[in-house]
Amino acid sequence: MATKKSRTPVTTRRGDGGYTSLWGGEEVAKYDGRPSAYGTLDEATAVLGMARTVTRHEEVRKEILRLQNDLFRLMSELASGSAHRGEIAVTAEQVAEIESRIGRVRDACDLPEMFTIAATSTSAALDLARTVIRRAEREVARLMHDRVISNPETLRYLNRASDLAFVLSRWEEKLDGVPYQTISKKDLD
Repeated sequence: MATKKSRTPVTTRRGDGGYTSLWGGEEVAKYDGRPSAYGTLDEATAVLGMARTVTRHEEVRKEILRLQNDLFRLMSELASGSAHRGEIAVTAEQVAEIESRIGRVRDACDLPEMFTIAATSTSAALDLARTVIRRAEREVARLMHDRVISNPETLRYLNRASDLAFVLSRWEEKLDGVPYQTISKKDLD
C-alpha cells in the first residue's frame, strides 16, 4: 500500500487581506518597502533564470547562477529584517568579491565607449535583469534613507550586481561572436 505524501501548500490564503509576514513573524502590508524590495529582487532572479536557460556558454551560466544565489541571500536579509536588528548579511568582503567578478568579466570583453543595446536573446534578458536590479536598488535606497535597514553594504552590493549583469550581457555577445549594437551621441541628436 502506497503512502500518501504530504504536500507543501501553494495557496495559504494568509495574504488575501493585503498583508504578508516577514521572517520572524512581523506582519506588514504587501506594499511595504521590504516586500516591495525583495519582491523586485525575486523578479530579477526570475529574469536571470531566463537568461541562464538560454545561454549557450557554461561560464556565463555559472556566473548567472552565482548572482541568483547572491540575490536570494539578499532577499532573505530584507525579508528577515536582520539588518534592522543589527545582524549584517551582506558584507564589505562580498562587495569586494563581486567587484572582482565584474573586473574578470569586463577584462574578457572590450566594452564600447558608447551606449549599447542587446544583440541576442540572452543579452536582452541580462539587460532586463540589470534594470530590475536597479529598481530594487532604488527601493533599498529608500529603506536606508527611511532607516528601515541600516547595512550600507546591501545598497553597494545591489549597485555592483546591476553592473555585473551589464558586463555579463556584453560578455555573452562577445562569446557569441555578435558585434555590439551601439548608439552613438550622433544617433541621439
